[in-house]
Order: sequence, then structure tokens, then C-alpha cells
Amino acid sequence: MQPIGPSGDVGLIGIVVQLAACVLVTVLILGLRRQHRDRDYFALWSWGWIAISIAILAIAIRYHVVPMVAAEPVSLSSGPLVGPLHALYLAAKLAFFGFLLLGVLALTGDRRAVPRDRLALLIVSGGLGVAAVAVTRDLNELVMAQAAIVVPVLGVAIWRLSRLPEEGRNPGLRILLIGLLLLTAQWALYLLSFARAGLPPASLWHRVLAFMTGFNSFLDAGELIVVGIGMALVLVEHNHREATATQAARVGVETAARARLAEILAAAHEGILTLDATRVVDLANPAAAVLFGHTTESIRGLSFDRFLGTEHREPLWNALAAVTRRSEANPPVAVRREVIGLRDSGDAFPMELAVSSFGDGADRGWVLVVRDLTEVIRAREDQERVQTQLAHTARLEAVGRMVSGVAHELNNPLTAIMAFAQDLAATSRSEEDREALTVIVQQAERCRVVVGDLLIFARSRREERRRVAPGDLVARVTRVFGRESSRSQVAFDVAVAPELPPIEVDATGMEQVLTNLLTNAFQASPPGGRVTLTVSAADGRVSFSVSDTGPGISAQAMPRLFEPFFTTKAPGEGTGLGLSVSHAIVSQHGGTIDVENLGPGSGARFRINLPFVDRRQGEVSGADDTADEPPPGRVLIVDDEPAIRVAVRRSLERRGWQVDEAADGAEAWLKIEVGGRPMDYDVVVTDLRMPGMSGIELVDRIRERHPSLADRTIVITGDTASPSVAEFLARLPTPHLQKPFDIRQLIEVVDRVRNGAKR
Repeated sequence: MQPIGPSGDVGLIGIVVQLAACVLVTVLILGLRRQHRDRDYFALWSWGWIAISIAILAIAIRYHVVPMVAAEPVSLSSGPLVGPLHALYLAAKLAFFGFLLLGVLALTGDRRAVPRDRLALLIVSGGLGVAAVAVTRDLNELVMAQAAIVVPVLGVAIWRLSRLPEEGRNPGLRILLIGLLLLTAQWALYLLSFARAGLPPASLWHRVLAFMTGFNSFLDAGELIVVGIGMALVLVEHNHREATATQAARVGVETAARARLAEILAAAHEGILTLDATRVVDLANPAAAVLFGHTTESIRGLSFDRFLGTEHREPLWNALAAVTRRSEANPPVAVRREVIGLRDSGDAFPMELAVSSFGDGADRGWVLVVRDLTEVIRAREDQERVQTQLAHTARLEAVGRMVSGVAHELNNPLTAIMAFAQDLAATSRSEEDREALTVIVQQAERCRVVVGDLLIFARSRREERRRVAPGDLVARVTRVFGRESSRSQVAFDVAVAPELPPIEVDATGMEQVLTNLLTNAFQASPPGGRVTLTVSAADGRVSFSVSDTGPGISAQAMPRLFEPFFTTKAPGEGTGLGLSVSHAIVSQHGGTIDVENLGPGSGARFRINLPFVDRRQGEVSGADDTADEPPPGRVLIVDDEPAIRVAVRRSLERRGWQVDEAADGAEAWLKIEVGGRPMDYDVVVTDLRMPGMSGIELVDRIRERHPSLADRTIVITGDTASPSVAEFLARLPTPHLQKPFDIRQLIEVVDRVRNGAKR
């Protein structure tokens, strides 16, 4: 049998070619491995290429170096170096195919490569090499032994690669399969070369086998190059596929992020725009487009300056440019401004801009966050208005508390002055004394009216509401203006609609309101003018309208018309409380009072609207029956002001009453309880605010111990502003009088209570 090893120059050249091919492929594989250390299969293949390079180097030394250094011709089995070189060659060749198989298994996912696999493979390969050389040093026999191991190993590798799914195959894998198939076929033919001796020497099969054994190094070199290229392409395509997947994942993430950003911009309630260096809109979210009256497509390419008020354009960009220059070392910068915006229709509206810059030079741009301030400013104005109203209310409350205190301090002396003046006027006096007493009563009455207005303004007067026909109310008020009409030469017209529904009001308070309005109307109208009072009903309300033919109300005075102490009259002609008191009274009734000018030089009109009572709830009650004159009785006067006690006592005693006095509640209770004469008093008249036991405590004690006497108890007070007094008066079943009061009014109430007790 012809030896498989090289014969002649062609064989020696073939070994050199094979060695050069192995070295080149090994360098290529190792170079690729340095860039991709995480590929287990490729690391194993690189170990295999190192092994095959060592194997071919060992053969090259065997055939090229050993003959040159040997002392005598070297045969296949002679020389001390031949055995170790053959063992190294066989072990390295087996290691190459073992690493090739391990790499294929790692590539197909059958197992991961671990260091002990490489060590075990090297030990097994080395052991087989040494064992084979120990048995025989014939290279042909060694190659045949290799073939018996290599063919099954290559068969397993081909089988594993062929089982990869179709989508996992690539050109590199196909080239690798081709190279492995060629190697398998060649090593299978090596096994058949033993049978070549039994073939006819001239047969075709004998010649083919002889050719392959003669040029086996060239064939090995070509097949190894094909395998190496396949391995390199497998790695490159693997990396390309992975890079493509990574890029696709990155693109997917970026696409999702871009879609998410688009959703966020679309969902943002505030407008967001980007501008290029020339301030042209590059991008706008739907909120910004709608804000300026565009769509997201139509607004692009428009200059943003068209959406800014002319007076705001240059100041905004100049301010931003100045901040940008000062902040170049620390970008980005932002400017926040409240400006006037312009919609596409030309409508102006307030808006807030937050402008930030990005980029540099020609790539500089702007990001704008735009907010419509229309509702914000309206809310701000409402808040300021509410705060102003609260401050005004607080001032009014403070003034009210002060007024209430002042009025209370004036009530007692005014009550005494009026009582004494009326009492003296009722006795026989000279004409001069009577005139002086009349002036005293008139001026005291005037002070009483002012105090009453102050208390009404302070909302400390208790209302006594009852059903009233609007016509009756108007009749009582207008009765006194007949002489005023003649005196001022101003015509007075009254028009009351028929069948008006009743209203439930404090008649005294509403009479005061109408009196104030009519008095002002007569004072405003010039001689020859006209004052008109009309009463009508519509939309669940009764309307009282008072108009005049005066000069009207100036624009400066109109907003302050109902403020307390504000008056357009000359000093000494008015207190400035009339309209403010009227406004307070109407508001307490759940009504409204407003004013308007009728035209230049045509006067003004005041209109009061009050809710009326449903007609189905009954007719308006008529006047109270006149009580019979009560017989004299016994009365207890309780007040800490001696002057008031004396004035009331004198007036009642003149009418035949027996009067007892008490300076406070404790003294009064002694007279009622300790004296054992509670039923001897027909009426008890008590003040509320007194030192020691107050009038409230006295009345509650009388109600608890002597309920019948409590029904004949009359309260007089000048303090209705405090919560405790207001609550007490609200639950008081008997009448009360507010200081300062007309003594005749007190006598009338005393008589009525006495008369009611007799009944």
C-alpha cells in the first residue's frame, strides 16, 4: 500500500501549503475572537485551530527539519524524534476535531463550554496520541486510527448542524456544512485506502485513491480553508443578526418613546410648541393649535410673532436674547412672561409664555409652553373682588360694632330727655316754655331717628314683620308728601297697580326706605319737575319704583352710592346713612335695590324688588282693634338709669298707675319674690343691660317661677347687636321697645299688655 504521508517534492510542498493555510485561518479566527469573546462556540473553534496548526507544524518538522539534522537517512519508524512528533501530530489532530464538535454543540445550544471540557479533551487527545504511537510508529496506521475517530465525530457535528431550523441557517453555516462534508468524505476515503492493495493496479478506483493520498495535503488545506471561512461567516452573521435585533429593539424602544411623547403632548392641557432659529413653528401639540385657532398641520411653518401682540414681540425676544448671552456657560435658559396673544381670528387674549432655548448657532431653537390666562385672570379678579368685599364687610362690621356701642350710649340720655320733655309739655306751661319744650322734643326726635338709622345700619334692630298690602304701605308714606310737593313746586304722581299680592315686611322699616327715596327724589328735582312712584308685580316680586327729573347721578358717585356716610349733599344737609340704611333693610327682606340714570338731564330711578306672599295664603290682616283704655294698675320699673326711671314713673303716675322702682335685677327680684307680692304687679318694665343681675336673668327667673307675670313683662333696651340679646329677643313672647323710645309709645304698650291680661 502506498503511504499516505508525502512522497517527493509535491508532498513536501503540500505540507507547507497546508501549514500556511492553517496559520492564516488561525490568525483570522483568533482576530475575530478578540472582538467577540462572549461566543463560547467560537472560543472552542479558536482552540481547535491552534491545535490543527500545531499538528501540521509537527508533520512539517517531521518531514522538513528532522531529515536535515539526522545523522543518517530517516525512515518512517527510525529516529528519536519521530515518535514524539507523531504523538503530537495525532493528539493535536484529534483535539482539533474534538474542539470542532464542542463548538458545534455550543452553537446548537446542546451545552455550554466550560474550562473542564477543554482540559478533558486535551487529556484524552494526548493520551490517544501517546497510546497510538506506543503501538505503532507507522504513519499510515496512525492516520487510519485517526480516521476511525474523526469520521464519527464529524458525522455528529454535521448531524447537529443539519437539525437547526431553516430560519437559523445562513450562508456561513452552509459553507461550514460543505467543508465538514468534504472533510468527512476525505477521512472516509482514508479508511478505504487500506483496501486499495486488493484492487487491480490499473483500475479507476485504485488511481483515485492513489491521487488522493498523493495530494492529501493540498486537499486538507482547501477543506480547512472552507471550514475556517464558514466558521468566520457564522460568527459574522451571528453578530450581524444580533446587532440587527438589538437595533430593531432600540428602534422599537425609540418608536414607543416617540409615540409615548406624542401621546403626552396630545394629552397636555397647555400648549407646547417648538420654533426654529427664525421663530417659525416647527412642531405644535393639539392644545397649542386649538389655542391659536389652527390645526397641528396648519400651524406649522407659520411665524410665531403673528400670535403675539405687537407691543410684546421685540421686548420678549430681546429679553430672551439678553438672558441667553449671560447664560451661555450654563444653558438652557428660560424666560416667563405674561403677554397678549392673538388668535387666528384676530381676537386678543392674555397668555403666559415659558420660553426655553436649545441648540447653538444655526441649529438654535426654542421650546414654548403656552397657557391661556383668561380663566386665571378672571379667577384672580374674582378673588380680588371677594377679598375687597371681605375687607369691606370687615370694615362695615367694625363700624357696625362701633355704631352699636355709640347708639347704646346715646339711647339712655335720649330716652330721658324725650320722656321729660314730653311730660313737661303735657302740663300747663307758658307759650314760651311750650315752644322751647317742643323744640327739645323735635331735636330729640331727630337724634332718635339718627340713632335708629345707625342701629339699622348695624343690623341690630329687631324686625317685626307682618303682612301688608303694598297699596296701604304706599298710602301711609305718600300722605305726608302732599305738602312737600306744593312747597317745592314738584309734581308728585303715584301709580299703584290693582290687585297686588301682599308682602310680608317690617312695615316701619319699609316705610323708612320709601320715605328716604322720595325725600331724595324731591330734593333732586328742580321746581317744575316731577317725582313718580309706581308699584307693580311681576315674576314673584313686587316692585317699587321712584324716579325724579333731577340731573341724575354722576359716574363717580354711582359705585359709592350705598356706602355708609357717603353723601353728595352739602355739609349739614345729610348724614350719608339714608341709602345705606335703605339697602340694609331691603337686603334683610330678601329683596334688591338698584339705581339707574334715565338719560342725560332726565333724572334717576331707584327700584326696589321684594318677594310677595302667595295670594292663596290668605288676605292681609286688617288694623288691630283699638284696645279699651285700661284701668290704672301697679307697675314695676327696672332700669339702672335713674333719669329714665323718674321720667317713666312721672308719666305713668300722671295716668294713675302705681309705680315701684328697682335699679337692677336683684332689687327687682326682691320686690317680686321676697315681698311675696308677684301678683300685685300688673306690668313689669325692665331694661336688659344692667350691672349685677341683668334683665335677661330677671325675665328668665320670672318665667320660671311666675309664668303669668312673665306674659306681662315689657323689655326696653338699647342693645340689640349682641348675639345673646338678639337670641333672647327672638324667643321673647312679649313686646319690647328699643331705646330711645317715645314715652307715649311706652304708655301705649303698657296699656295694651295690661288690657290683654284683663281679657
